[in-house]
Amino acid sequence: MSALLGGAERIYETTLGRANIDLLARIHGADSLGDGWRGDVLEVVRRGATQSAAWAVAFKEARQADAFAAFYAKLVGGKRRADAFAIDEKDGFVSAVILRGNITVVFDRVPLERWNATADAAGRALR
Repeated sequence: MSALLGGAERIYETTLGRANIDLLARIHGADSLGDGWRGDVLEVVRRGATQSAAWAVAFKEARQADAFAAFYAKLVGGKRRADAFAIDEKDGFVSAVILRGNITVVFDRVPLERWNATADAAGRALR
């Protein structure tokens, strides 16, 4: 993400893993959301005073990615739009949950003009 948001520096990168996804589901009374989990990556960057994050989670099947996206969007109050559950679009930033095939991407405060390119890149990175 840092390369796509010109002038941004990576300040954190990790994988959360299936165990944390299953814990999230258990805490919120959902069925196992980790079924089909194939990998994930979370990256946080800083560009000026703004921090942005992207969490991409790959699943074996698109239906598993869709189930995770629907759960996460409901958790944060998103509304379905085509292949996205938009959560917030204001001040030139997007926070959203989107689908790219079998990959769910969660964004927090990604610049509006770069969120689609960032989503596509996240989807390609975990294939």
